[in-house]
Amino acid sequence: MVERGPRNEPLRNSETILTEDFVKQILQDALEHLRQFGGLPTTLFVLLDNGEHVLFPLSVPETHEEKCAYFGLLGFSIRDSGKQIQEAILVAESWYVGKPEIDTQEVAPSQHPNRKEAITL
Repeated sequence: MVERGPRNEPLRNSETILTEDFVKQILQDALEHLRQFGGLPTTLFVLLDNGEHVLFPLSVPETHEEKCAYFGLLGFSIRDSGKQIQEAILVAESWYVGKPEIDTQEVAPSQHPNRKEAITL
C-alpha cells in the first residue's frame, strides 16, 4: 500500500507509524491473535521513505549470530531495492521473569518455571 499526497506523489517524511493509536492497534491485534491461536508470529511493520507501509512476517533464527545476519540481510535487501526504512516496529512474543521470581540459577526466561508471557513491541 502506498499512500499518496498532492499531485499523486508518494508521501515523504510526513507520516509516522509511531503513534499511540497505531501502536495500540498493533498490540490489541497481537493480543487477540495470541489468545485465539496460543502463539504470536514475529512480525515487522515498516514505513519506507516513499510512504509505503510494508508488513514482514519473520522466521527469526535461534542464535544471536544468526539473528544479526538475518536482520542484516533483510535491511540489505530493502536498501538494494532502492528504498530506505523510515520507521519500524517489531512485534514478538517473548518471556520475562519478574524480580521476585529471579533466583541465582542462570536459566533463560523461556525455560524459567516462573516465567510470564509478554508481547514485545
